[in-house]
Amino acid sequence: DYEMGRSTVAAFKAAAEGKGAKTVGEVFAPLDNKDYSPFFGQIRAARPAVIYTSVAGNDTVRLFNQMAEFGLNRNVQVVGASGTVTSQNLPAIGKAADGFVTGVGYSLSLDTPENKKFVTEFEAANKAQPDLYGADSYGVLFFYKAAVEKAKSVDTDKLREAMRGIQWATPQGMKTMRAGDHQAMQEMYAARVNNGKFEIVGKVSAANAIGSDVCTKF
Repeated sequence: DYEMGRSTVAAFKAAAEGKGAKTVGEVFAPLDNKDYSPFFGQIRAARPAVIYTSVAGNDTVRLFNQMAEFGLNRNVQVVGASGTVTSQNLPAIGKAADGFVTGVGYSLSLDTPENKKFVTEFEAANKAQPDLYGADSYGVLFFYKAAVEKAKSVDTDKLREAMRGIQWATPQGMKTMRAGDHQAMQEMYAARVNNGKFEIVGKVSAANAIGSDVCTKF
């Protein structure tokens, strides 16, 4: 029950209802909630086919394990925001996360040469698996490299102009810098948790995943 939770729920609700889905209820738990069982009766009574959640961190661990204990996710598809179940909290959630579906901008399981190279080198250097932030940080170096090569300069104005419409390879796949609002455009992925690991089950084009350019001052 805070701004991020409410705004992501509102966005998901608008998108789902735009596709013909019907919302049968909403509940908002406080941050760092320890016991979700008081909310389960209301959820079960609504008899949803899908449960959307945008909790994060330790709240996710508690929510998913308690849902599994109550059997709330037994015959319901649970989906959520990209930061809900992550490679960091998945080991603590365990089997309770199986079947969960989310949209992601990066996954270890992406089958691209750039990602395979990145994962191998990241694990060797850090003794840990990379996440979205690691992939983004790695990819932005290649973005800058491509801009310098296109501009043939490190002058700020020349680089800014060179970045318009530029394309570069990243662990997530090819990205394009949209000229108007400087939004990095990339495919997004639907990922499902299966036996404690994320697997890619679908793709969404950049045009559909990312909103249109509404900036007019550039």
